[in-house]
Amino acid sequence: TKWALDAKPYYPAPVKGQLSSSEAHWLFTKRLGPGNYAHLGVLEGLSAWCQLCGLKDIPSILYCVDIWEPILSPAMCDDSHMAKFISICKTNHFEDKVQICKGTTLEWASRLKDKTFNFVFVDADHTYEAAKSDWNAWSPLVRKGGEVAFHDTHYPPVASVISEIDDNLWDEVEGIFSIRSFRKK
Repeated sequence: TKWALDAKPYYPAPVKGQLSSSEAHWLFTKRLGPGNYAHLGVLEGLSAWCQLCGLKDIPSILYCVDIWEPILSPAMCDDSHMAKFISICKTNHFEDKVQICKGTTLEWASRLKDKTFNFVFVDADHTYEAAKSDWNAWSPLVRKGGEVAFHDTHYPPVASVISEIDDNLWDEVEGIFSIRSFRKK
């Protein structure tokens, strides 16, 4: 975690974020190839941006799912965060790689149920119920050999969901800081 609050040179704005350089490279998901990717809980888009950079030369779409509405406080997440992320994507010519999905993660899992995903990054609501619902809704959409990664795995509710993952169906791939990834068998 010693790099966790470093400025991120791969993000096109002078911001600090929770991802380290190592985590960002890991999130690039280049090893999973062309296809669909999903990012649940985008906020300002720091980790989504890392995924987009990794997918730059790979035919892919990153579905960015967030309610972009203030829940805890007006400053927490709103349309201005979404607009900032969209603007940065356009400025850097990623508009053809990103699909903005404003709404709940469960709503979008249902709307995208006919798609297959290489990778789903779970970083939305961190309550047990929400994280479990995200797992239940999105993990069936992941192709064999695809991955689901959880962020903030040090939070007890998220850790509880992870402890329930069936190791007959999923292998833990790796963990980096507060991220753990699982590959579908």
